[in-house]
Formats: sequence, C-alpha cells, structure tokens
Amino acid sequence: MLLIVLINGRRDGSITSDKPITGSEIAERYNRKFEASMSDANVREWVNELASSGHPIFSSPVAPAGYAYATRPEELRSTIAQRRSRVQKQIAAIRGLEKALDRMMQTLEFAADPVIETMKSELGVEEITGEDSLE
Repeated sequence: MLLIVLINGRRDGSITSDKPITGSEIAERYNRKFEASMSDANVREWVNELASSGHPIFSSPVAPAGYAYATRPEELRSTIAQRRSRVQKQIAAIRGLEKALDRMMQTLEFAADPVIETMKSELGVEEITGEDSLE
C-alpha cells in the first residue's frame, strides 16, 4: 500500500521530494482505509523494507519532512547521506556503551562479594583461604 501511495502521489504531483508525505499521514490513511492501528514506527519499517528491496524511496528528516518516490539521483543521494549519518551516530553510541560495559565489568570484578564480606566479618578474618574451611 505504501508503495502505491508514493507512486500515485508522484504521478499526480501531490507527493514529491519538495512535498513529501509524513509517516503520520501515511499511518492515518492506512488506519482510515483498513480500520487498523498503524503507527509511525510501522511506516518506518515499511520504508526500510521497500528501500532494502531496491525501491527508490526518498526520505527527509527536516522540513519538509517525509517520504516520496524518488525520481532523481540527488533525491537518493541525500537519503543515502542522511541514513549514513544516522548509522555513524549509532555506531558511536554503541562504542560508548561498550566502553561503559567494560568499565562496569572491571568494577564488578574487583567489587567485594557481600556474602564473602559477611563471612569474613563473622569469622573475624581479613581474607578467607582454604585453611578457613569448616572441616
């Protein structure tokens, strides 16, 4: 349905890269027609599936924001550049989270185990060794 909306909109001039249709508008049309509850997130999934299948879907996150069926190379170039930028930001966020995880794991490796600390306190020792067994 999304592909049909975009192609028909391009044909009649109502949906172009200068006048794209927003994800909310697509969801509203779908929900009205099929009495469904399509969300903007579902529309983004559709767009990604169509783009992954090789359909020339233009998208823009800035005004005028929305989607259109691309007919010019520059429309796809701008969409590709915008998607690459988002991917690079996601990779940077993942790297930051990996660093945080490494620091967290190092801290946990050296953190005192509460059970061991209680046992040391009850035994009146600073360290528990094999010699401190209950046998």
